[in-house]
Amino acid sequence: MNFNGPVRHHPVRDITRLVLRHTYGTVKGVASDGKSLTITKDFPVLPVTNPETPIASPLSVQIFADATNGTILYDLDAKTRTVVKDFTGEAMSLPNKFVRIAARYQVDGTLVAVRVWASSQFSTVWLSPEGHVLHVDTTTDVITVADESGAGVPLTVDAGTEFFFRTPANAMADATPIGTGTAFLTSHDLVRGFKVHVSVVDPLATPLVAQSIDIETAAYSGRISAANPTGFTYTRQFARATDDYSVTLDYISSGTANGTDAGGNPIMGFKWWDFTFPTLITSAPTPSRNLSPQPTAE
Repeated sequence: MNFNGPVRHHPVRDITRLVLRHTYGTVKGVASDGKSLTITKDFPVLPVTNPETPIASPLSVQIFADATNGTILYDLDAKTRTVVKDFTGEAMSLPNKFVRIAARYQVDGTLVAVRVWASSQFSTVWLSPEGHVLHVDTTTDVITVADESGAGVPLTVDAGTEFFFRTPANAMADATPIGTGTAFLTSHDLVRGFKVHVSVVDPLATPLVAQSIDIETAAYSGRISAANPTGFTYTRQFARATDDYSVTLDYISSGTANGTDAGGNPIMGFKWWDFTFPTLITSAPTPSRNLSPQPTAE
């Protein structure tokens, strides 16, 4: 079987729902109307060097500001955070700077920036661990995230850390923090196994403090208990007890679309699949009576 073809675990039939990896580049300029900027894509040197240096490419990409909800712009040199609906005010300061951009697709294929990090140094925008959460310590408020090379990077969560859940299909939700501060950890809203992308306040500081955390996938796992018509409890135990969690999760409303089935039709309600057949989704308006620790569910 050739897995280089169209075989996907979770097919994505709507590009506006794609969670894109952050893109890196050098700003060529801001459009005369201020509505967009154009970058030349940059790629990091591999294997990783210290400090990380960019490899410029001939690829140019136009990225628009979010004129409705606003694009969050982080100046990593000045350590400021602003929300802009166009780039007019940055027309003089952004060109030739390195940027890291969290973007989403529009229906017509154009890209809109949700968040932009800018710096005069590539190594500053590159220092943004992207990977799975390896450890969460709610006592010290330190999380450990795997970086590009697979090493764990400890990051301190403080009162100013903002948490986002990437939902590109909903522009307002994609641009709005779902939580702030250390209480997000104690409530188990961020646990070991989540896939995240972290930005730090100061890349030269020790310890590193998380400025924003993009949650790209939130995968709880463990033993299911206390299942009832409205939800169930998920309990997970690890060798390191500080990573343990127990959370009560509600079912999605039967009136809310929950992705699509194999035919591309909206699933209204509950869906699940067995680990042994991960591409075969079973769906129903209400949860299965046979819900047990074996299936993976959403």
